[in-house]
Amino acid sequence: SKENRETFSQYFIDIIQDSKNIALIDIGWSGNIQAAFSRAICDKWSDINLSGFYLGLFSSAGQNISPYNPMKGWMTSFSTNWNIEHELTQDGGVEILEFVLTANHGSTLGYESVDGKINPILEKLENESEYNANAMKLQSGIMKYFEDHQYLLDNFSLESLLSHEWIKPFMRLLKEPTKQEAEMFG
Repeated sequence: SKENRETFSQYFIDIIQDSKNIALIDIGWSGNIQAAFSRAICDKWSDINLSGFYLGLFSSAGQNISPYNPMKGWMTSFSTNWNIEHELTQDGGVEILEFVLTANHGSTLGYESVDGKINPILEKLENESEYNANAMKLQSGIMKYFEDHQYLLDNFSLESLLSHEWIKPFMRLLKEPTKQEAEMFG
């Protein structure tokens, strides 16, 4: 682990440069990426304000939080809403959200040094899999939804839009999918 960290830590240090405020935004669950990032930037963490913002943080994220590593989840934050955490983990919500947020370039497999510069090694997708094609199709529908509702950000304060009301259609999908929804995700 230490050897791997030495390889990729410079990649993150180069990205943050002299920045003092860093926000990590991720799908969430346990905050492991943020904890690993903090360790990867070595002693540079003491010079920055690092915060993590997530769709959801489960109770297991408590092991990664500290005064120097604050995190906040939206759907659930350290089990502040046990019903949502339970439904996400028991009814397939985590899997659906992971599917929806699939990267079209594949996963980062590691890091390599090329001419003194650290670069990520991305998974090579030989041909677009049906899984990725379906994820990209779903993402384009989600982007259309956000484009159609962009006007809300222009007409309402952001605070007024921070509500669990936006989660209700997704939670209904988990608990009571229509036949068409079940067939699509099946």
